[in-house]
Parts: sequence; C-alpha cells; structure tokens
Amino acid sequence: MKSKIFKILVFIIFIAFSFIQINPAICQLLSRQDYQTQLLQAVDENNTHSITELLKTQRFEGIRLIESLLDSAVVQTSRNEIQKSEKSWSSAKTLSEIYSKQFGDNFYLKKTGRYLQFTSEETVKKVKIITNNKQGRNFLLKGNFQSALDIYLQILNLIKSIKDKDGEAIILGNIGVAYFYLGDFDTALEYYQNSLVLLEKLGDQRRIGNRLGNIANVYSDRSDYPTALTYFDKALKVREKIDDKRGLAADFNNTGLIYYEMGDYIEALDRYEKALAMNRAIENSRSVGKNLANIANIHLNLGNFQNAIQFFQQALVFRRELEDAQGEANDLGNLGIVYLNLGEYSTASSYFQQALFIHRKIGYREGEAYQLGRIADLSAIKGEYSEAIRLYEGALKIHAEIGHVRGQAYWLEAIGKTYLSVGDVNRALESLQQALELHRKIEDVPGEAVTLNTIGQTYLETDRAFDAKNHFQQALVLHQKMGEQGGEATALGNLGSAHSLLADSSSAVEFWNKGIHLSRKIEKLRLQGWLHKQLGNFYLEHKETDKAAKAYEQGLAITEGLFDPELRWGLYFGQGRLNELIGDPERAYYSYRAAIKDIESIRSKATIEEFKSGIMHNHFEVYEAIVSVLVQLGRAEEAFEYSERARARSLLDKIGNAAIGVGEGNNHELIEKERSIRTKIKTLRSLILKQDENSTTNIRGTATEKYREILFNMQQEYQRTLIDLKLQNPEYSSLITIEPTPLNKIQPLLDDSSLLLEYFISDNQILIFVLSKEKLNVVKVAEGRESLRGKILLFQGTAVQNIKEGKPSEPHWMKPLQGLFKLLIEPVHIQGLLAGKNHLIFAPQELLHYLPFHALVSRIDTSALQQILPRFLIEDYLISYTPSASVLKFCKKNKSSQINKQLLLAPKPAILPFSEQEVTKISSELGPGAEYWLGEKATESLLKKQCANYDLLHFATTAHFNKASPLFSKLDLAPSETDDGCLDVFETFGLNLKRTNLVTLSACETALGSGYTSSFPQGDDLVSLTRAFLYAGTPSVVASLWEVYDKSTALFMFRFYLHLKTRNKVKALALTQRDMIGGHLSGDKDYQHPYFWAPFVLIGDWEK
Repeated sequence: MKSKIFKILVFIIFIAFSFIQINPAICQLLSRQDYQTQLLQAVDENNTHSITELLKTQRFEGIRLIESLLDSAVVQTSRNEIQKSEKSWSSAKTLSEIYSKQFGDNFYLKKTGRYLQFTSEETVKKVKIITNNKQGRNFLLKGNFQSALDIYLQILNLIKSIKDKDGEAIILGNIGVAYFYLGDFDTALEYYQNSLVLLEKLGDQRRIGNRLGNIANVYSDRSDYPTALTYFDKALKVREKIDDKRGLAADFNNTGLIYYEMGDYIEALDRYEKALAMNRAIENSRSVGKNLANIANIHLNLGNFQNAIQFFQQALVFRRELEDAQGEANDLGNLGIVYLNLGEYSTASSYFQQALFIHRKIGYREGEAYQLGRIADLSAIKGEYSEAIRLYEGALKIHAEIGHVRGQAYWLEAIGKTYLSVGDVNRALESLQQALELHRKIEDVPGEAVTLNTIGQTYLETDRAFDAKNHFQQALVLHQKMGEQGGEATALGNLGSAHSLLADSSSAVEFWNKGIHLSRKIEKLRLQGWLHKQLGNFYLEHKETDKAAKAYEQGLAITEGLFDPELRWGLYFGQGRLNELIGDPERAYYSYRAAIKDIESIRSKATIEEFKSGIMHNHFEVYEAIVSVLVQLGRAEEAFEYSERARARSLLDKIGNAAIGVGEGNNHELIEKERSIRTKIKTLRSLILKQDENSTTNIRGTATEKYREILFNMQQEYQRTLIDLKLQNPEYSSLITIEPTPLNKIQPLLDDSSLLLEYFISDNQILIFVLSKEKLNVVKVAEGRESLRGKILLFQGTAVQNIKEGKPSEPHWMKPLQGLFKLLIEPVHIQGLLAGKNHLIFAPQELLHYLPFHALVSRIDTSALQQILPRFLIEDYLISYTPSASVLKFCKKNKSSQINKQLLLAPKPAILPFSEQEVTKISSELGPGAEYWLGEKATESLLKKQCANYDLLHFATTAHFNKASPLFSKLDLAPSETDDGCLDVFETFGLNLKRTNLVTLSACETALGSGYTSSFPQGDDLVSLTRAFLYAGTPSVVASLWEVYDKSTALFMFRFYLHLKTRNKVKALALTQRDMIGGHLSGDKDYQHPYFWAPFVLIGDWEK
C-alpha cells in the first residue's frame, strides 16, 4: 500500500513526465524558439545542408516543428488562410522528406500526406479536436482527471468520425493516462495497448516508446516490478534506436521511480543521476528541475536531510526561472516534509502553507489535496486530531470531486488511523471499510490486501478475534491469487494469532507452521523468526516448555544473520520467561539482559507510532522482569540500575527526532551531528524492516545488503559521536540515551538526613528502592499495578474532584490517603529505614506521578472536641521529588545559590483574576530585583529574550498538557508579533536557564487526573513538562499536579516566597503547606483541605 500511496504523491512532482507521452508540446527546450527560427529560415532558403545538420543535432525539436506545422495548416485552412496553410504544409513536407532521408524513417512524410486528405467538414472537426486536446491537457496538469477523461472521450468520437488514425492513437494514450491517474489500471492498460497496436501499424517510433513506458507504469503501480522493468527496457531500446535523448532521460527517470518503490534507493539514485546528466546535456531545464527534485526525495528517504534541502533548493531555482508554479509548489511541499522529519515543525508548516497557496492560485486541485493532507499529518503529530480529521476530509472531498478513487482510499485510511489514535475504534473501522470498498471498486488488489490486513490487526488489538480471522483469511486469498508469497506467509502468521486468541490451539499452530514452511521456501528470514517467536509464546502460555525452548532457539538462530534487534529482544524475553517458569532465575537474568541490550540499541530510534502501538509497554515488561529476578537473586544494586534504565525514558524518548534547543555553551556542531546520524540510523533500519516485511521476491535483497553496510558504519560513527557529546555535555545525552548514573555517584548527593525512595511498579508487586548516603535497601510490597490504580483513583475522587465540583468538604478523603501511606511508606518505616531522616526524596513511577506523597496520612487522631485530625507526611518530613536518581545528579550540579533577580509573569488575569495580585504582592516582597509583567505585556517573546538574565521565573498562568504529543504541551503567555503566546515544550528546551535557580509554575492546569486509561505510560505528563525546564538549565521546578483555586494559590505563593527569603526551597515549601494545614492561611474557603495545598511539588534540587 505504501508504494501505491507514494506513486500518487510522486505524481504531484512528476506528472509532466507522463505528458511527454501524451503530447510533445508539453516538454520544451529552452532554445526551442531559436531552433525553430533557424530551421524555418533554412527551409525558406532551401538550404538542405543546414536543415540536415539542425535535424541531426536536435532531432526531436524538428519532429515537434513538423507536427506543429501540420496542426497550423489545418487551423489556417479552417480560417480560409489558404496561402499561410499551403506554406505551413509545404514546410512540413520539406522537413519530413529530409528527415526520412537522413534517418530512414518515413512516418512523418506519410503523416504529412494524410493531412492533405481531410475534407472541409473533417478539417473543422480536426480543429475542434486540436483545441479540445489542449483543454484536456490543461485539466490533467491541474489534476482534474475526470474532466480530462470526459473531454478525451468526446474527442475520440470525433477522431473516429474522420478516420484520423494518427489522432486516434494519440488520444487512446491520453485516455489511458486519465484512467491511470483515476486508479482504474485495467482500463488504462486496455487503452494503452490499443494505442500501441495503432502506433506500431503507423510506425510512430517516438510514441511507441512513450506507450511502452505508460504500460510499464501500470505494472509498477500494481507492484509487478519485473514486468514494469521489462517494458521500460523495451522502451529504452526504442529510444536508443531513434536517438530519442529526451525520451531516454524520461525512461531513466521512470525506472528510477520503480527502484524507488522497490526500496532500492541507491539504484534509483543512479537512474535519476543519469536522467539529470542527459537533460543537462540537451539543455532540458524543465526536466532538470524534476530530476533534482527526484534526487532530493532519495536523500529525504535516506535521512540525508541537508542534502535533500540543497537539491530541492536547486530544483526551485529552475522552477522559478521557468515560471513553473506547479513545480515550485511541489518542491516547497517536499521541503516541508524534510523539515517535518527534522522536527522543525514551524518551518515545515510554513512550506506546506506556501505550497497550498500556489496550488490554489493556479487551480491545481490534486496538489491542493496533498498539501492539505500534509498539514493534517502535522496536526496529527501535534495531537490536534480534530483539526487533522477536518483537513483529511478536505483532501478527501477534493479527490472525490475530481474522481481520484485511489486518493479517496488513501485519505479514508488516514482518517481511520486518526480515529484509532483517539480510541474511536468504530469510526476507525468505518473509514477503513470505506477505503476497502474503493480499492475493490478499482480492482486495486494489492491495496485491498493491505487494507484487509490493517482492519484485521485493528480487530485483533480490540480482541475481536473472529472478525480479525475473517479479514486475515480474505487477505490470504488475495496474496495467494497474486502470488505474493511474502504477504501470504504474513497472513498465515496473523491467522495463527487470531486462532490463538480464539483458543483454537491446533489451528493456530498449523497456521504458524505453514507460515514458517513458506517463509523458508522464499528465504524470508525475518518472517521465519517472527513466526518462531509466535510459536514460542504460544507454547510458553500452555506450559509446553520443551517445545517453547525449541521455538525460541530456532528463532534466535535465525536472527544471527539479521540486523533485527526488534525481533531478537522478543525472542530473548520469551526465553527469559521460560527460564523463570522452569525455576532457573540465573539463566532468566542472562536472557533478559540480552533482550534489554537489543531494546537499548533501538530505543533512541523508536518513533512516536511505535510508542503508541504498545511497543514501549512490551519493552517495559522486560525491565519489570529483570528487576524482579535481580531482587530475587539478592543483587539489589543491579536491580536499582535497571530500575533507573527503565525510568530513563522521557519526553525525548517520545518525541524522537524533534529539534532540541541546546542552550549556551554546548557544542552545537556535535549535537547537530549526533541528531543527523541518529535520524539516518532510524531511517535505514526502517527501510530494512519494510523491505523484509513487504518484499514478495528477492528483488530487494541487493538493496538491503547495501543498507546494512551503511547502517553498520553509521552505528559506529554514532557511538563515537555520543562519547564526544558525553565528554562535553552529559546532560544532553542522558536525556536521549539510557545512561543511568552509577549508585556510587548518586549516594554522595545525599546528606545524612536525606533518603531517596525510588518506586518500581509491576503487575503483582511494588519494589521500593530505599537509598541513603551509606546503603541501598529494597522493600517489597505485595500490591500490583491495577490495585494501586484503584486506590489513586479513589484519592483523586475524594480529595480533588469533590472540591472542584463544589461538593461539601467531608473527610472521605482521609481514609484513601491513610491507606496509601500504609501501602507506600509504612513498609519502609517498619524496617526502621526512616529513622534519623527528616528529608524524603521521592522518585515516582507511572501512576505515582499523580500522587502527592507529602499529603499521605500517617494517622488520624481525634481532639478533645471530637475533631478529626489527620497527620500528614509533610508535617514530619521535608519532601521533594525527582524524575529519577540520575536526573537528580544534574539538578544538583546545576544549582546556584543566588536569587537576586526575579521575573514574574501573569498573562491571564481575565481567567485567573488573583494572578495579578499574586505577582504584584510577591514582587513587592522580593524587593528591587523583582520585575513583573501583566496581561498582554507578559509575552512569550519577552520571556525568550530576557529569561537568561534572571535567577527566578514565576508563571502565574495556565498550562495544557498534550498527552498524544507532549512536545506540544505548553504554558499560556501573551502573544506578540513574533510569537503565538504558547510556550511549547520543544521551545522550552531551547531556553537558556543556566542562571535560573528556580522555576515556579503557579495555578497550572495540568489535568493529570484525566489520563488514567491512556496507553501512554502513566505519570510521564509531569515528567515531560518539568524535564524541559530542567534540561534548559534550572535545577528546580515547583509545579502543580492539578488545577487549583486561584485565590488560595495567590496566598500560598506569597507565603512560599516569604519563607524562601530565609530558608531553602524544600523547607520554604514545607512550611507553607504546614501553614495552610494549621489554618494560618485562610480565605473564603477552608484551605486546610489538601486540595488547596497538596498539588504543589518541588522537583529537582531542594537546597537554596
């Protein structure tokens, strides 16, 4: 399916190549006017020698002139311009005679004679044919294929009525082109073949070559690449025979497109470069621009983004010189794709919008549809799914209006996948079913098979195994019908999974074994390995340990010849689970360790889609397993290290290749080099994986080997670059690679009174790593993930939601908080590990990021007046938080003891009326070093320009977390001419906060309680928002876990800064919270309730 989609997209760039095969007047040499003038002058002078030389040097410009003169003669005759008509016909005859003598080809001489045979009535019809043909060509250029087809069909009837065989051969080809781009391949092929028969009878060698190329394109779109290359080979031989340099260049370009679709980008690049050299030699500037764009696309797909940019820019020069607006828009859109891959979303959006504007201006609706789709893709990346669907539907509407069936199917699939991203499975299936119907309507069998498989996978993921089975079965039949054995073997494996879910064990094993047999036959090693893994997992579930061991061993043996860590880690993980089952934890450890080695080799290359499809969840299972085994083996220090590795995934793991501001003092050149190599590695691995999964023959084998060689070299270079980066800037690499800080470097960060509690949650237990300056202990709690989820939900409902909804403040919240204390703190206390400590540092995980540990209730007393008195953890300990122990190291390193200059911003006084009072009172208390800006003056631009000059930043505003794409989580500021007022997370990474000692996010609406059912790892919300500030340079962030009451927050923050003048951060925050608990801060509500003071947490360095 992807090759089909690409063919449609590439059409935007290369449509004019097809018109070479429709009408020779479309592709013109820059010197055409001068050439025609000289040739006509030689004809007038009857200078046979000059005519011969001109025809020899630019043969096909001579052909163009002959055909143009014949058309002119017909038009002039219809206007009764007899003298002009006779002159045009006579000139054409002279040129045809010399052409025939020089090249031994009398086709044009005979054609000249046929033009004399038109009657007066036929001449009028011929003029109408010429005029309408130009109109049809214009519709094709604008992507309005249905209108073009309608005109061409009308022309065909006229042509037949005057028995114009030359015109009939041409128009049959044009009709084929229209059907081709409407997605009706069978009808297109029929018209192409009928045209070819006529052309061969007439002897029109130039158009015979064109038509062979058209037929090749049909087979290419059907993924029948061998047949397509056979026809292109025939076309090339015709071109060479008649010295058709322009046609040769076009065919080299088109064979490049086939190798592109086959995934052999290196061979495709070779073909494009040959085409480019030929077109430059004959000064075919228009085609030079197209060749440069093709080459740019190769570099884009290989991850060579800077090269892609350079080639697209070169192509743009030619487009603009030739006033080729459509080509210019195509290249601008493709530049947008380059910057999208670089993570420079604003630049990408700008290019897409420029391209869209031009396509709309020139009326090229096909291009308009694809630019809308690209903008929709960008919206989907941002998690703006409603906008993405709206734009996809706009593209769908355009393709429906112009009759482009394949395009409609493409956008319906995109809409379906978007609905699936937001969990609307029913709407997703509805769109996918519509796409399936369209594929069937135009008999696009490969597209139909792929969509059936996608629908089946959707059903499988939602446990609708019977429906999944039916779709996999249909896909299997189609793959078998097409002889696509790779697709057949994949469908067999999917059927095995469906039958396994249906508890049909014998059928599941039978399908998997059939798949293994077929994949061996066609030497699809990766497919074999995947099927062995499926078998191993099945036997493991059924406790058939010997069979499971054999399946995993066979799968691992296959992976030795593959670069496929994604497959290999799954096999090692299954082997480790098997070893645990048979009571051999030591061997289980080695299997898990091998699995993690592979996981960590691909983690930095994992894409957003992989995370969303659940791969990260499966990865995390391996970390759960190895930590549990190591604790079981009594190896606490190693268990802690893997706990750190597991929690080292961060916002940067999610956003992959997005651009990151590196801050002042970093080595920009090295960081750019690291990002470039990392992107190339990800791209190459993706190419190899796609080829292994999609190839039905060994056509791609050579290309894959080339990629493996390049990939190996890239990996070596990447390792060297990382070492250089770590030497100069370890903070950066720690955020994008798994490089946990050793235990012996974490412990010195703790003083005698501090204790670090790092939680590690699994399905059946909670492990608490308790780290002091002297030792590490592990405490086990027999409570699993789901039970913990329920307890946290209960806390949220009683302590947060009731107050937000204005319900009575009854003490229902106390018991849940006391229960969580008994679960998470008391086991540590019982072992005496809290003795002598007054500062607890929590490193939460997953769901625990939503929990304010400082609000946990250690006991509930009753006063003499029968008043219920809860004792909160914050009343006995100072409490701070850290994303992980490793991050804490960098927070401590970056700390600065000076807070002399402060910047306070309150951009939303209309929404948060007390935020203005908050910043003005705090500024007055802090003294002359404090500056504050309110409303429209508290701009994003001001912050970006001035933040490096302040020791403290205070935001009294709202925040929005984007769960689907946390890169676009944001703080609300005021807009300006240069900024939109949304400080996105990816922009925050670029702030220079090396001087800033503390960032406070006051009254933030983070809405952490809304994502408990999300498949995204729980708790990464807060980590994502705060890590951006920590990376930018600040060692400490005070943030809010939920939306809080505006008035109480103003009072809270003022008291916090009052304490901060004489105490360190953690003490100042604790005293403020104790003040509220004790009733020393009061207002229009009872602020003793944890809703008002508990959401505020200190993350990072806790000292002054």
